[in-house]
Amino acid sequence: MRLQLRVTGNAAIIKAGEEFKQNWKDQGSKSPHSYTSVVAPGAEIESPEEAYFWHLENTPNFCLIKIKAIRMEFLQLDGVKHIRAEKIIREKNETIRWIAP
Repeated sequence: MRLQLRVTGNAAIIKAGEEFKQNWKDQGSKSPHSYTSVVAPGAEIESPEEAYFWHLENTPNFCLIKIKAIRMEFLQLDGVKHIRAEKIIREKNETIRWIAP
């Protein structure tokens, strides 16, 4: 089974600051650590611990994207019987409905 999600809304890119740091610290993915070591690959180091220091702020390849969704569409691909639905958000009202795949 596979799931596709399409989100329509207003997005803001956050590349630095307290919100950025807090997100990576508390709930962010650990994968940026694989790409953002301050020590270049192949550089000589005194101990293995030196290879595990990261500086995520001002990293050009990673950012936090905040999306205020106004519409979300879900499509579950499950062999022959696909399921599709949408959620529309207007102010404090939300409408959820099934739609044909």
